[in-house]
Amino acid sequence: MKRSAALIVTSVALAADMLIYGVAIPVLPRIASSAGADASAVSVLFACYAVAMLVATPFAGWLVDRIGHRLPMIAGLFALAASTVLFATLQAFPVLMAARVLQGVAAAFAWTAGLALIAAVFPAEERGKPLGIALSASGVGVLLGPAVGGFLADTWGTHAPFVLAAVVALLDGVARLVLVRDGDHAPAERPGRVWRHPSTALMFALTALGAGLIAFLEPILPLHAAAAFSADSNTIGLIFAGAVLAGAVSSSIGGFLADKLPRRLLAGAGAFVAAAGLVITGYAGTLWLVAVGLALVTVGAQLGLVTTIALISAIADDQSPPAYGAAYALYSIAYTTGMMVAPLLAAAGSAFLNFAWLTIAAAVLAAVIALVTTLTRTRTAVRV
Repeated sequence: MKRSAALIVTSVALAADMLIYGVAIPVLPRIASSAGADASAVSVLFACYAVAMLVATPFAGWLVDRIGHRLPMIAGLFALAASTVLFATLQAFPVLMAARVLQGVAAAFAWTAGLALIAAVFPAEERGKPLGIALSASGVGVLLGPAVGGFLADTWGTHAPFVLAAVVALLDGVARLVLVRDGDHAPAERPGRVWRHPSTALMFALTALGAGLIAFLEPILPLHAAAAFSADSNTIGLIFAGAVLAGAVSSSIGGFLADKLPRRLLAGAGAFVAAAGLVITGYAGTLWLVAVGLALVTVGAQLGLVTTIALISAIADDQSPPAYGAAYALYSIAYTTGMMVAPLLAAAGSAFLNFAWLTIAAAVLAAVIALVTTLTRTRTAVRV
């Protein structure tokens, strides 16, 4: 399979996944409430995505290593298509739950199979750049999804965002069906070795940190900005949108640097940048400084993620044939874990600490992981 085709299909798949995920954010609470769901039920509805992704990801990784990339990518496509049809047509609460679960399953297959596909067709020393481009594409989906979903729902009703989602899923499906081709695939005999590799724990911590840094601030920063600076929802949304844009740009830059510099040092540098951003965000005296701090947190997190995403493929390279499915299942599980745990830690910590001290605590954790990353030599078969 051509390298350009692998990069295109994976970038489209990740962008579509995050766009469809994002268009639902401003719409689902409204639909669920009209169906009689209370706030706790809405929270469960949102959590279904992450839970389904966590459950489906190991199976997706195993399937990729056993049979190749094409069938898992198509299986994810069917799950994505089914979820968009359910969202667009039947908006009763149990159906919304089923659609959200299917959306999480689709994400598990798209991320695991797509990233494994890039790792399989690019040599180890050149993976950083294409992986960074794929992450940037997902960032575009994150940036556009909520804004587009809210606009369409306000203008044409709550079905409209999911009509767009169906169109995006169709385009994504065409790319997967036309571009994904498996050559002679040799099944990975012992994919579980990826989870027992000496560097796995550090890779898991780095990935969870990168995903958790923004998720940590999402529930507490809006409240702080409103209380300290009288910021309204539009202003807070712009601050987060600017941070997402900065992160998307830094993913591509970080991917390029990951092919030129020692990767563990770049990952450590990203964690240090995020730690500095947390301190600035916590002690900012103006909204401009809050925006700068949040942007630095996002840039640092993305530098760490794009570097880790290349390092994890190096763990898979330590066995023959490489178990890229297991490696990116590890990445997806670590990422989802960070997204789930960080908001809970923020909520628990806010009962005991003010916003500034919460950000200091998070900055210390990021700095410690940065030091460990910088000083630890990951034991893999390629230069890291």
